[in-house]
Amino acid sequence: MELIYLWIEEFRNIKEQGFSFSPRYNVLIENNTIGRRLKIEKTDYDTQIFDKNITNITALVGKNGSGKTNILDILGMRMDERRKLRDARYFMLYHHKNHIFSIEGNDFLLIKNNVLGFPSNAVKEPYSMLLEQNGEFFVFKGFLQFEDIEHKKLRYFNFRNRFSNEYNKLSFKIDTDYTTYFNRFNINPVFIGSYSKYRD
Repeated sequence: MELIYLWIEEFRNIKEQGFSFSPRYNVLIENNTIGRRLKIEKTDYDTQIFDKNITNITALVGKNGSGKTNILDILGMRMDERRKLRDARYFMLYHHKNHIFSIEGNDFLLIKNNVLGFPSNAVKEPYSMLLEQNGEFFVFKGFLQFEDIEHKKLRYFNFRNRFSNEYNKLSFKIDTDYTTYFNRFNINPVFIGSYSKYRD
């Protein structure tokens, strides 16, 4: 699984901005008369400069106050933390394999025109769903929180030094809380056990 795109309609100091995280896909947001259109095109990127287990490395760079920390915050928040963000509007797009994608976010109206076959009365904010790309549209395959197989495949690494009381005595913990749709590996650099050690 690979995070390929983040669109932030509104979150703290960021408004109507998209962030691409993969050289393998071009993702565009187009405004038209019926709303926003999400266009995804696979690129011809075939360069393998890392080990086969590393597909991509992305850096966030910018001057102070430009929103780098806000991007990391929205990417790293657990689903129960996102529920508290009533004014945030965003979505994140992940590629799994072939034509299978997942999308999670807040304010389903941002992508509603791009998804076919979704149960309109069942979409709760924040949402997380599994989709299959079919031409210019996505076909709804299920909510990610109910897809146990996909749930077990997703991994999240949290390198931020910001933890709740649950983690204050641990340097490494796997979180399988079902309010979070991802298994989380939390590594706290405050504790010396989480640092790499080198010897001559």
